[in-house]
Amino acid sequence: MKDLLEKLDTQWKQENLIHINPESKTGLIHYENQHDIIIPSDFKKYFLSLNGSNDYDENFFRFYPLKNVEKFYKKFHDWNGFPDYSTLAHSNSMIKNLFVFSDFQFHMFSYAAEFSKLNKNQSQIFAISGNKFEIVAKSFSEFLQLYFDDSPILFLDGL
Repeated sequence: MKDLLEKLDTQWKQENLIHINPESKTGLIHYENQHDIIIPSDFKKYFLSLNGSNDYDENFFRFYPLKNVEKFYKKFHDWNGFPDYSTLAHSNSMIKNLFVFSDFQFHMFSYAAEFSKLNKNQSQIFAISGNKFEIVAKSFSEFLQLYFDDSPILFLDGL
């Protein structure tokens, strides 16, 4: 995971992106308590080191700081943009524990992690576009590797 975070940091510096101030351990604990979840260790390392960027990268991905990571329902329940996320936000109980941590091209695709108290070490990562969603990675580390590989899986292709 350390190598992936270093690679992401280097990429952001080359693109003149500014990463948000690292989250504190106290902030992470507060977030976990507030949402009654346990954040997996790979995500914790990300939040404690990079914690998101100030803008979209050259590939049009944006990674959020912890303060902007929201439950899918909260983020999209009154969504009026394209694609239409509002129907999925209101109709599917499978997304109730999904927390949006990244997006591609201004939410053409959103990426969400399944956080809970049950699975402490891994978090399935979902790619979501409108009413379509699929698991694309078994961890944040795997998601980052797919991101660096420019994998079509992140765009719901090749699944």
